[in-house]
Amino acid sequence: MITDGEQHLAEKVRGQVYDNINDRLELKYVVKADLKDYMENTNGARDNLKKDVADWKEASKRVGDMYAAAWSYQVAETKFTQATNTAPAHIELQNADKVSDNWRAAAQADEDLAARERGDVMDYVKAIRPANEELKGEINNHFIPLVERINQSDTHIVEEVVNYYGPKAHAHAEQVHHHMHNMTNDIARPAMVHPYHHLMSVESSSNMTLNEQLAYGSVFLMALVAIAALSNKGKAESKSVEFDVEDLEMTNKKESKK
Repeated sequence: MITDGEQHLAEKVRGQVYDNINDRLELKYVVKADLKDYMENTNGARDNLKKDVADWKEASKRVGDMYAAAWSYQVAETKFTQATNTAPAHIELQNADKVSDNWRAAAQADEDLAARERGDVMDYVKAIRPANEELKGEINNHFIPLVERINQSDTHIVEEVVNYYGPKAHAHAEQVHHHMHNMTNDIARPAMVHPYHHLMSVESSSNMTLNEQLAYGSVFLMALVAIAALSNKGKAESKSVEFDVEDLEMTNKKESKK
């Protein structure tokens, strides 16, 4: 019979479930709204950073071309003289100062590009800092309390359901167990004894200590294994002898026919 208290508890849990769902829907709505505001507040900074990245790519290509040009010029200014009968082969770099200037210019352009990239990133971070602070405030003051409230609601709902159904389920299980016991109580049960029960017995009436009983049992088991091995070996030898006798009889019969 469902009591008034049980109905009241069911209504309470049902209400908590609906409140829990509404809290989750509110969290989803708030997160989406705040993230939308964040994206709008940082839209200009992100557009500027995209332009900067495009400039980085073009500048990086120019730097790569400068390195390639410096290498090509160095190769072109490298003079190789074949060996002769009187002198070894010889390699010489012409216009070494110009070669060095080309490499320095490429390396300087590379360094300037890296500094520019760092500056652009720092400008972007500075531009979005107000939006970050606003979003951080929303997370700390709104998101976290909502998540904690949902967690507490989950815990209360589960605890109330378990505390209500747990004792009932346990009582029902006890009834089923008692009923099954009564149904099978008059059915005889076989008396099962472990094969080594007597060997390993540690009853108080035994005169041996536990270690002595364990040693005795181990020796007895080893003896059983040895006997089984010898028995199998004897059977194998007997079978081998019978086979040899049959072969001998068959051989004698063939010779008598000849």
